[in-house]
Amino acid sequence: MHLNMGFHTPLAAVTRSGVVESVHLGCIAVTDTTGPLFAAGDSTLPVFWRSTAKLHQALALLAAGGADQYQLSEEELAIICASHNGEPRHVALVRSIFRKLPEDPALLRCGAQEPFNAVAAHELYCRGEKPSPIHNCCSGNHSGLIALGKLLGADLPTYDRVDHPAQRAALSMIARFAGLEPEEITLGTDGCGIPSYLTSLERLALAYARLLHVPKAWPGELAPAASQIVKAIAAHPTLISGAGDFDAELNRVFAGTAVCKTGAEALCAAAFAPSAQWPNGLGLAIKVADGLGVRGRNAAFLACLDQLEIGTPEQRAEMRSVMPTKITTRAGAEVGEIVPVFRLEKIVHRS
Repeated sequence: MHLNMGFHTPLAAVTRSGVVESVHLGCIAVTDTTGPLFAAGDSTLPVFWRSTAKLHQALALLAAGGADQYQLSEEELAIICASHNGEPRHVALVRSIFRKLPEDPALLRCGAQEPFNAVAAHELYCRGEKPSPIHNCCSGNHSGLIALGKLLGADLPTYDRVDHPAQRAALSMIARFAGLEPEEITLGTDGCGIPSYLTSLERLALAYARLLHVPKAWPGELAPAASQIVKAIAAHPTLISGAGDFDAELNRVFAGTAVCKTGAEALCAAAFAPSAQWPNGLGLAIKVADGLGVRGRNAAFLACLDQLEIGTPEQRAEMRSVMPTKITTRAGAEVGEIVPVFRLEKIVHRS
């Protein structure tokens, strides 16, 4: 296997007692709906979308009329886009979707997973129950793909296969928003067993920018469907993951003027609505090279908000307050900080 790290750049340094102890390398891509604007590192490097793809997969269901067909609530739409923490309310919403189809949750092929939420996991074991696929963080996403498969009249037990009509519809939606043809996207396998999409980091950022500023020339159902998803997540931000998680907090603070989703391997993507400074909106995607550097990813994201002056000063300050970058002892004494060490560079137009 050839290991090609490409051009990753230092994004954040972790200090302790005035000394740099660790450094997180990675890449950042910033686009509007027409193409790349800024970068740190090589924004053309390929990345798997992982769970950042869930919003666009949900779009395939909504564009096909699934929200009306199955009378899906805002909460259910949000959980379809989620990497949820397995809390009782999360699991209840997934069960509710299956009742509306109606289908058996036993169809889920995402695999059993202990809830991310420690309280939910403890309560599950106290009841003498074992984790099942419905507790998997991707169960809402899978329920949406099953709903899409049913809407398309396809075989449901095979919904996870790459050639399934639901998966083909999801791939087509990903490709449209990323400005690619479906055959230009390399497919891998995600942790939950369904296809994962490989594109450049720039294409991920572009696909997100278009969620809040759908091109007018596109089919008429796409803008209302994207708006439904953004509104559902804004109204129920902690359903996208859980309280205190980066994407949940950004969705809460920006209240419908942004939409954000994190993914495995220290990936994060977000869209920001058009503004006076950014009339075509913005898409922002960050990948930390080591895959575990979530603290570096979060610090870099906050730095991007400042460097691009995204949102109001109050919104940026609130994000810093809920996502602290201080390093402390277990007794709470401050001993260091996670410091951004990059500047976004303007991208010269590519032919």
